[in-house]
Formats: sequence, C-alpha cells, structure tokens
Amino acid sequence: LIGPSKDGTKQVARLKLRDASGVQLNALLASQLLPMVLEQGPVKKGALVKPSNYILRDDGGKRFIIVSELNVVSTAEQRAAMSPMKPTANANASFPSPAKDSAAPPLSNVSTPAKDEDTGTSTTAPAVAVGSWVSMGSGSLVRTNAPPNSSQPGLPRAYQMIQGLNPYQNQWMIRGKVTEKRELRRYQNARGEGCVCSFVIADASGSIQVTGFGEAAETMNNVVHQGRMYAVSNGFLKPANSQFNRADSMYEMTLNKMSQVRELENDSEMKVKVKYNLVKFNNLANIEVGRFCDVIAVVKEVGDVVTLTSRTTSEPLLKRTVTLVDDTNFAVPLTLWRADTELFSRAAEGGTDVAGVGSVLLCRNVRRGDFNGICLDGGRSSSYNLQPEIERAAALKQWYHEELETGKADIVSVGGAGGGAGGNGASLEATMDRCTISEVLENTTSGLNSGKNVVVSVARARVTHIRSGENVKMWYPSCPGDKKKLHETGTGVWRCEACEKEYEQPLNRFILSLRVADSTGEQFISVFDEHGKVMMGCSADEMSEMERNEPWKLAQVLSGAEGKLWLMRLRAKEDMYKEEKRIRFTAVDVR
Repeated sequence: LIGPSKDGTKQVARLKLRDASGVQLNALLASQLLPMVLEQGPVKKGALVKPSNYILRDDGGKRFIIVSELNVVSTAEQRAAMSPMKPTANANASFPSPAKDSAAPPLSNVSTPAKDEDTGTSTTAPAVAVGSWVSMGSGSLVRTNAPPNSSQPGLPRAYQMIQGLNPYQNQWMIRGKVTEKRELRRYQNARGEGCVCSFVIADASGSIQVTGFGEAAETMNNVVHQGRMYAVSNGFLKPANSQFNRADSMYEMTLNKMSQVRELENDSEMKVKVKYNLVKFNNLANIEVGRFCDVIAVVKEVGDVVTLTSRTTSEPLLKRTVTLVDDTNFAVPLTLWRADTELFSRAAEGGTDVAGVGSVLLCRNVRRGDFNGICLDGGRSSSYNLQPEIERAAALKQWYHEELETGKADIVSVGGAGGGAGGNGASLEATMDRCTISEVLENTTSGLNSGKNVVVSVARARVTHIRSGENVKMWYPSCPGDKKKLHETGTGVWRCEACEKEYEQPLNRFILSLRVADSTGEQFISVFDEHGKVMMGCSADEMSEMERNEPWKLAQVLSGAEGKLWLMRLRAKEDMYKEEKRIRFTAVDVR
C-alpha cells in the first residue's frame, strides 16, 4: 500500500508480511526504499523478501516494523510456478514477544567467554544469541547482529540504527562511517573563548551530525578522521537545526563528559550505503538559490589559489575556482575556500591526473549560487571526494574519455563568464525551458504557495517602461569596497557606515525598475548594476554625469533602452513592503 504520511509531506509504503508459519506482520518502509515498491520495482504481492535492518515498534498494542534495508530473495514472477504458502494452525497467532523469540535460546543456557579490557582476564557472562530482539528504550526494539547491551565488562553492546534514535532513549550506541568532518573552529562570545568541532556519521539507515564543544571538540578533532568507522554512545540528542545541519536524522547529537567515541578497526560487517542527493548540471537551474545539494562531475579546469582579505576578520582567505563538467554537457564553476583549496595540491602530490584534471569529484553540501549565472560555492559543511568508488563515478569517467577527450561533447557554460551577457550566449537558453510572462506569473504563484522560497524562470520580453523622474532613484552612491550605501558628510566626503571608510567620490550603482511585457502579459522587475549596465548601454556613473550636465542626453539613453527585446532569467521571491507581503521579481541574467 502506497499513500501519504500522517503529516501529508511525503509518500510512504506499507507492506503486509507473512512467514512460513503463517505469522503476519505489518511493515513500514524507509523513504529510501520507496522505489522498490513502485510500478517498476521488484517488491510486489507474492515476492519473497528478507528485511536486513529493521526496528520493531509497539503502538498501543499494535506491533509493526520499520525497515531500513530490504533484500529481495525472489520476485513474484519467479515464484509464480511455486506452490502457494499454506498457513498453519498458528496462522492467526500474534507476533511473538521478544522473550519468546525462537531465534534466541534462554539467557540462562548461553554463556560467552570474554576478555575484561581492564584486567586482561577472561570472564564468563550471560549473552543473548545473535538475531535476538533487544529493548532500546521508549518502546523500541531492535533486531541486531551483535550481542545486546550488557553491564558485564568485556561484552560488546548492541548497535542502534541512526534513524531509530530519539531523545527518550538511554544507554544506546551507534556505529557508522564518518562521511564529513568540519575543521575545528574557535570563537569568542560574552561567556569567553571557546571552540567547536563537528562531524557527520552514517549507517545504512541514515546520518546524524555530532558536535562537541570545548575539551570535547579538541579531543574529537584529534581522534575523528573522515572515512573511518566509529562507535558513538551517550550523546545528548535534540531536534536538528536545519540552518546548520544537513544530515538525514531529525535529531542532532552533542557530546558531553559521559560520551564515548571509539574507532572500529576492520569492521567488515558494517556496510554503509551513504545516500547522496545528486543533482545533474542541467537541473541546477531548478534548485533554489542558496539551497544545498550534492553533485558529482569531472574536473575540467583547476584555477590557481588566490589570497583575499576577509571583510569581517581582515584575515587572509584562500580561494580556488574549479570548473566541473558532467554528461549533460554543462560546465559549472565551483569555488573552494580555506583548507579545501589544498585538495588538488594533495591530488597532484598523490600522483593523480595533473592537479586533478580529468578526475571525478564528488561534492557534498555545496551551495547553489547565482554569481554571473549558475555556480556552486563550498562552505564549512561541504566535503569533497576525489575518485569516489560509486557507480555514477565510473559512468562519468567513461563519458569523459569517450566524449570529452575526443571532442565529441559540446560543452555549454552555465556560470562564470558564460552566465552573463559576455558569455557564449547559449547558456541562458540551455539551462531552462522558456516561459511567457503569464506562465512566469502562474509558475511563481504555484511555486510560492507550495512552500518554495524562490522561483526561477526564463522569459523573452520587451522593455516597455523605465521608471524615472525627480522622485525615482535609478542608482545609489555605493562603497567601492563592500557596495553598501554611502552617506555624504557636511565636509563633502562620502562615508560608509559598514566599513567606516571615507571616499571623495562614490561609485554609483544601478537600482532600476523596469516594466517588461510580451503578448501574454506584463510585469515590473528590478535590475541591479551588473545587468543594468548591459540593458542601458552605459554605467550609473555616466548616467549621473548626464543628469547633472546633459539631461537631454539622459532622456535619449532612457528612450533608446525602451522597446528592446531581452532574454532574461527572473528570480521571484516574497518579501515584506510597508507591512504587506509582495512578490518581487529580479533579473539575475540578461542577454
């Protein structure tokens, strides 16, 4: 059965399972398993399946399992020739309780010799057989492949699945692979100086962010390494802050004095299938600006490392721009910052392709930007993996050798120089389907009503009016450094309140309001400095000079700009104006 979840935000799949003894049980599939039960999926009525990882829930006496990993032994078609399963006399029996599970012999009859880690001597302590049900608190039971929690020394503990964690449990332990680790960051606030470090750990059910402060952060920074296996226990769980946390779990973990982080060596039983939200480059235009996504592509070009100065701390800031391409024949620039700029230096030292060119790069949690077109920006939460061992990487590598190296692929840039008016011209049309003005308005309304923060569309329209006059500002005096508005002092000097610098002359920047139209409708849009120069044919400084000395020439420029036809990428966003909501359209690319 496939239907909406209780909150109506997503689709869920429910199964009715029956074993050879006739015992029936309801199952709820994790979201990543939904494709298995869709029309082309292998799971249909009559299929023989084996849940590998699952949690037993008890909801008011109704028991069901939540399945995070499911193996198909044989499909319904393969079993069509087999005789149907005959229910036994126990067909109507309820699901056996954990204490009576036939898979586990009585505890009193089982003993396991174990070595005490403190004394080094062997002890004999009761254990639970592999495959038994173990209580994990808050009415949850987990089927494990390892002995359960025990207070006896030397006995390993049962591992809880990450997606099964909740704040009402105690004495739990998870294990998984560290997929992301963020560098130690120091800060200072009203309570003094401190430091923070975090990492993301994943198992087959999902991932969770783990954070440590102070001494815990210092220890974590030295102990935890990306790509290795760890067991974590006794952390404090709280609801995840989606602004800084992009792991799968609805909770995040903070380490305290009672927490333990232990590296697992040669844990061959642990198979982590990290879930990626991979987006192909031809679909990046449909991702809202500012949202984070995962991409995988081939490195086409690697720029040099440049040193900038941070506006907030005045400290040196390293930056490197890398051009990526994928098999949709689009090229997108990726900006790396700080220590991430060393990624390709390490690749060159390690003997890969020249500075990483031709390598496959997997990027996690990179931000979709719109500087000079579509671009990708790395951040503190981003992570990168050169030459990842996943199926998609092998396909991209083959495409690179067969299509790109041989010159068969015609690459279109959708960012950097290719995204603006000075680019190759094809990028804007290639990124999205073109809409009429009426379709832009319809798509914007439906998109914002569905919960999107930003709706992006491409349209071809003609400028029919440019707002101007004594009470209309078409440009503003800006700071050459941070582009903030300058204020003129009584001494004829222009001052920036943000950076506290003074200038003799400001740098004027466009803030145009234009009405554009086609045969289906019209709409006012905002155009800022970069694209205003393209549409007006001159800079804001030049127009300011005309206004002071040659107003007739300014009127000619405005008249000449009206009536021109432009292909535009429009971004629509809802904001507040005079305590009322309005939808504001902004041109983010024109040609």
